[in-house]
Amino acid sequence: EPTPSTRFLSHIDPMLLRSCKIIRKHLHQQWSVGDIAQRLRVSEATLNRRLQQATGMSPHAWRNQRRLEHAQQLLADPLLSISHVQRRCGFGSLRSFHRLLHQHCGMGPEAYRRHLLLGGSAATL
Repeated sequence: EPTPSTRFLSHIDPMLLRSCKIIRKHLHQQWSVGDIAQRLRVSEATLNRRLQQATGMSPHAWRNQRRLEHAQQLLADPLLSISHVQRRCGFGSLRSFHRLLHQHCGMGPEAYRRHLLLGGSAATL
């Protein structure tokens, strides 16, 4: 069963593929749904509806999910500071990064990094 974030790939919807590519490429930047819709030359309502239908998520939630996945990869590198990971992944503050990561995997960035460094994996969360 495909995950909600990848289910749209089976639909081969070019607009969704382009929107997801744009979102992934610009994870570190702050943008609005309107910004992405404008780049795709569709309405915000169309982008929202089609991404929601395909992934079960709003564009904002889908972007945050991708940001969290990227942050989890970066946290595996103990040489990167938590604040560097937060900024590189586009989280507006350490507080929002901590809150979203905690909601996603049950621990904040420091604890998640310790988990990884002690041999844990993202798959076990």
